Parts: sequence; C-alpha cells; structure tokens
Amino acid sequence: MERRSNPSGETPSLQQPISAGIIACVVGYTSSFAVVLTGLTAVGASPTQAASGLLALCAVQAAGTLWLSRRHRMPIMLAWSTPGAALLAGMATVDGGWSAAVGAFLLVGVAYVVTGLWPALGSLIAKIPAPIAQGMLAGVVFGLCVEPVRSLVDNPAAIVPIVLIWLIGVRLAPRWAVPAAFLTAGIVIGVDMIRRGEGIAGSDLLPSLALTSPTLSWEAVVSIALPLYLVTMASQNVPGVAIMKAIGYDVPWRDSIVTAGVTTMAGATGGAHSVNLAAISAALVAGPDAGPDKSRRWIAGQAVGWTYLVLAAASIAVAALVEVAPVGVIATIAGLALLGTLASAIESAMAQPKGREAAVVTFLVAASGITAWGVGSAAWAILAGLFVYAVLSWSPKDDR
Repeated sequence: MERRSNPSGETPSLQQPISAGIIACVVGYTSSFAVVLTGLTAVGASPTQAASGLLALCAVQAAGTLWLSRRHRMPIMLAWSTPGAALLAGMATVDGGWSAAVGAFLLVGVAYVVTGLWPALGSLIAKIPAPIAQGMLAGVVFGLCVEPVRSLVDNPAAIVPIVLIWLIGVRLAPRWAVPAAFLTAGIVIGVDMIRRGEGIAGSDLLPSLALTSPTLSWEAVVSIALPLYLVTMASQNVPGVAIMKAIGYDVPWRDSIVTAGVTTMAGATGGAHSVNLAAISAALVAGPDAGPDKSRRWIAGQAVGWTYLVLAAASIAVAALVEVAPVGVIATIAGLALLGTLASAIESAMAQPKGREAAVVTFLVAASGITAWGVGSAAWAILAGLFVYAVLSWSPKDDR
C-alpha cells in the first residue's frame, strides 16, 4: 500500500488546527459572554445563577463539540445562542420567575431533539420568511445596541476608553475588537475597585453550579421558549449548516441538532439557555485558518472542546468581575458585541423589496418591548410580521 505524505515529506503539524480552535473559542466567549449574563439576569437569574448558566453552557458545549467533531471527523463546533441571549435581555421576568425560564430552556432542548428526529419540522422553520426572522432578531438586539450611547453620557470616564479601543480594534483587527474592549473593561473595573478600596472574595472565584428545579408556565412557553427556539434555528442552526456546506463539509443534520438539544437539556437546570451549531465561529475552525488539510481540521473542534472546559472553570470568576463593574460597562460590552449582529440582521431583512414592510413591522414590534396578556414583544413581532406578510403577499388568484 502506498504511504501518503505531504509534498515536503513532513508530518502535518497540529499547531494550525489547535490554535484555530483555541482562537475561535476565546474570541466567541469574550465577544458575547456579557450578552449571556445580561440575558439570564433579565429573565430572573440571580448573579450566582447567571454565573452558573455561563459555566453550564461552556461545559455542555465542550461535551457536544468533542463528541461531534471526533465522531464525524469534522470541525463541528457548538456554541451558545448569542441572538437567543439578546432576546432574553430584552424581556422581563415571566410568571414563575427563574424556575419557569429554566423550564423554557429545557423545552427548547426538547424542541431541538424533535427537530433533528423529524426533518419536516426543520423544513417548516426554514420556510419562515427571512425578512421576518431577521426583523425580529434586529428588533430584539436593538435595545442592547443603544446602551453604549446611553452609558457614554451617564459614565463617560469609564466608557470612553472601552469604545475607543473597540473602534481601533475594528479598524486594525476586527475579529479581536470586542475581546480587546473586554480587556479594557477589565482594566477599568480594576482601577475602579482600587479607587473604592474594594475586592473580590476568593470564594467567589471558585467554579460552582447552582441547580434550579424547572417549572412551566404558559407565559414562559410563549414568551421565552417559542421565540428562543425560532431565533436560534433561524440565525444559528440553519446558517451554521449552510456555512459548513459552503466550506466543503456536509454536516449531519440529525446528529448535530439532536446533540444540540441533548446538551441544552443537560445544561438547562444549571442555567444554560440554548446550545446550537456555531455559525460565524464555524468559519474559523473549518476554514483555511485551521490548516491546509481538510481531513485534519476536526482537530480544531477538539481544541474548541478542551478550551471550553478551561473557560468553564473561569466563568464564575468572570461573572464575579462583571458584578462589581461600574455602571454601564457591561451594557457597553454587550452592545458593542451585538453591533455586527444588528447590521447583518437589518441588511438581510431589507435585502429584497418583497417582505420589506413586514420586516419593518416585525422590527418595530420586537424593539418596542411590549408585553400583552403575559406575552412578550418577540412573540408578538413574529405574529405581526407573518400577518402583514400574508396580507401583502395575498393575491386574488390564490382563491382560484
């Protein structure tokens, strides 16, 4: 049998896929952890429970990524739903409080499993008009994206350095802009703690899980579970598969979505809101940055999994740092992290003339933050958008 080798006759290096996996994981974490903590807190989590949610997300994502990438020898990466966390951040505590939110997270995991086992459901979700799905996403992140502006007025001494470093990062190294802003925020928090003569207790830095018994209320199902499922499927799972296919990997839909569902269910009682296929980060672990040999890029997925475990151990410390941050600092990081998501959602929602009015209506309802009969604005946005889209798309010929 002929032995294959690369042109130079050297054994392919593991450095590229491993470094690509570590970078993808660290960039994804530092770019959006503030959004996750903000979202969990908004639906009723205490600081301890929100920190537990961040830890649980990292742990179950690690398990799912390690399993999928090794089983299929593909650089498959799971991630938390940043759009889903942004959706939560725009909500208020529902009837039943945090335990009802945890029940909704558990239900979302069940829905992913059903979607993976029943392809027709996935096809149905894919038929939701893109302008409506993207309009809802733009609406729910809009509120967070304006926070840096408000914070800049309320606390300029703390916010100006963060925004300036972010702007420089966007100009010179866009991928590292938000992580650089986060590091700057860490310095700002440290200086503020020294100025106030305060510190963080060592016990607050130790990893720990705060488990919550789930309950269900119809408000949590309609206001949290349904919008979270739809926005994650439309903005994470479906695009994640498409991005991988464009790079040259045919991701196993059934296995991937079922694994995302099982890991979401496993982490739900710890506070994990949603685990799904990575979309933007997928390009980092599956593209040329992970090495020239496509058959070895699955190693990047393994690197992602092990890095997640390291970050899981650090999550409680990160959350403790967030808790003592000056006013507006964390809101600024979250808002800056979501500017790209907002721009992409608006562009996609307005790309085609058909459905543009429905997209605008969806955006306005989602951004309004209204709650009626216990149902939040995201659910009403979907209904309003579908109604407007149906009315404007209807033709008398359809009745013939």
